[in-house]
Amino acid sequence: MSSDITIDSDGKQFIITCPVWANDLVRGLPNRKWNKTKRAWTAPIIRANVEAIDAIDKPMMTVGAIDAVATYKKEKQAESAPGAGFPSWYPFKRPPLKHQVDALNKAYKHRAFAFFMDMQTGKSKTVIDTVTAHRMEGHIQAVLVLTKKTLRGNFANALEDDCPIPYSVYLPFTDKPKEFDNWLYSKHDFKIMVVGWESLSAGGMATMCERFLLSHHPTAIVGDETTYIMTHTAGRAKVTEKFARMAEYRYALTGTPAAEGPMNLFQQFEYLDPDIIGIGDFYAFRNRYAIMGGFTPKEGPMRGKPTQVVGYQNLDELMELIGPYSFQVMKNDAYDLPPKRYAKREIEITKEQRAVYNTIKKDGILKHGDEVTVVQNTLETLLRLHQVVGGYTVKPREIKRLDKDGNPKIKIVYDPVELVVPEKNPKIIEVQSIVEEARHKQGIVWAVYSPEIHAIIQQLKKMGLRVGELHGGIDEQDRQPMVDAFARGDYDWVVGNASTGGMGYTMMSAEVNVFYNNTHKIRDRLQAEDRSWGQGQTKSGIWIDLIASKTVDVTIAKAVAEKEDLHNYIRKRIKRVHTLFDGETE
Repeated sequence: MSSDITIDSDGKQFIITCPVWANDLVRGLPNRKWNKTKRAWTAPIIRANVEAIDAIDKPMMTVGAIDAVATYKKEKQAESAPGAGFPSWYPFKRPPLKHQVDALNKAYKHRAFAFFMDMQTGKSKTVIDTVTAHRMEGHIQAVLVLTKKTLRGNFANALEDDCPIPYSVYLPFTDKPKEFDNWLYSKHDFKIMVVGWESLSAGGMATMCERFLLSHHPTAIVGDETTYIMTHTAGRAKVTEKFARMAEYRYALTGTPAAEGPMNLFQQFEYLDPDIIGIGDFYAFRNRYAIMGGFTPKEGPMRGKPTQVVGYQNLDELMELIGPYSFQVMKNDAYDLPPKRYAKREIEITKEQRAVYNTIKKDGILKHGDEVTVVQNTLETLLRLHQVVGGYTVKPREIKRLDKDGNPKIKIVYDPVELVVPEKNPKIIEVQSIVEEARHKQGIVWAVYSPEIHAIIQQLKKMGLRVGELHGGIDEQDRQPMVDAFARGDYDWVVGNASTGGMGYTMMSAEVNVFYNNTHKIRDRLQAEDRSWGQGQTKSGIWIDLIASKTVDVTIAKAVAEKEDLHNYIRKRIKRVHTLFDGETE
């Protein structure tokens, strides 16, 4: 049996046949699979495989395979060749800043590009100018924008600020199919549909997106905050990748492309163009750029294989690959900003809180079992302890309901329980003290759980303050008007939840930022911090963390300092799990 390299009928993958003794040759390919039916190896025609096969002796390759390699290299050379920058004739509605001009010039010639631009450096303006220029040159007809559901209106406002030509923007709802049909089939020169990432999990919205893309050709797709699709196994990521293959131009926007590490980059570039990294699948990517170690399952498909990323390798190579297709700018490089000042206020929780805290902690410590179980149990216990530190806990209650077949069904709901009245809550008392110290200054208080948010609001109102609200209980259409009112000085303080209000809103008039507590996601913290730090901020603000001593607050604060999600922070310290509840991780 001789070795042979050809291509399939679609011209999308190599087919490699070889004797067993030559399998080492195939194993040198970064991405390949054994095809039982063909009794041959298959390997996609992507950068890493092309480079490996191009180094093989040509007698092993058929004419088709040689032509496929040559065609691939020619196309890539054409893509990387110097091209015209952003059109000089473009009629900007608002003049771009220098870093935005640099981004436009680098991005314009590429069909796939990542704007890794920090919060408030003008990502939306930059991509709006990009797609509008492509429309004016006839490169595209329409644009699909994917963003956080609550920020769809913000993107529509950005279009009004920066799009210099007539456009028709639509924010679809699955319960209004006739309205969607009427808009879809109406005539307009430049249609833009703005959809929430969260809606893609519902089949109806995904179908509407697909119909929009099929009804217009060619199109562009914009992923605003592509950290929402950084998990390669998520259904949302797969649906978005499918849409991206239907569009001629693809853009990614985020200020935190690798907030949890370089592994976050894979799916974002799969969405843009799988051939930029060109390694085929996540596990091949991980093998190339991550160092694996830690927990090794004794059973299951991953038996005997380490499952944890303990370090990274070949990152210079990765950055070289994505460099031509991305532009990065940090806020402090784009603007002359005052420095951030950080402070911590140490709090002692009450005896009532400590008693409940110790009971939950004792019941929640799990030292035995597999690592996944221990981490999950620890995270759930930390969540309950986190609530206690804020002044509340929950009490489970059973609700009896009937399922769709009429059978009785038990549902567990959790009612909030006040452990200490707001007037005696140590954290709320400290918030009031900070507000008194910051007299005549505007500020923001960030908190996590609904009971504590409402308690803070009521206590600040009792102080005679005008308080705005920015959390999940506020309707989407009412949030931006509140932010605008805060900017006008109609509110003294805003009380918000970082997972709701930490993205997409600008509150530069805030000089004091208080974190009553933090969510478990580092992205929420980074986004919330920068709501009041960016272009237009001339005063040196302060960011204050309220830390309850000898509690999970200390652990979460350490995770924030290391810019890690709490889950990852716990996993790395799982051998000292019993110390995490008291913040003693070192």
